[in-house]
Amino acid sequence: MMNKNEKYIEIHIDSNGQTTIEAFGYEGNSCERATASLEDALGHVESRERKPEYYKNQRIAEESRLRRRP
Repeated sequence: MMNKNEKYIEIHIDSNGQTTIEAFGYEGNSCERATASLEDALGHVESRERKPEYYKNQRIAEESRLRRRP
C-alpha cells in the first residue's frame, strides 16, 4: 500500500501501444519535471491533463498576492 505522501509515477501501455504516464503525490509543475525524461524517451506528448494538485501552489500564490494589495 502506498503512503498518501509518497511520490510515484505509473506508466500504462494499452494493447494498441498507447502510453499514459500519471504522476501521484506531486504539486505544481514538479510532476512535469519528474516525468519529462520519460516523455522524451517515449516520444511526442499528444495531450496533457493537469490534476487539481498542479494548480495548488499557483492558487496559494494568487491568494497571497490578493491579500497584500491595499
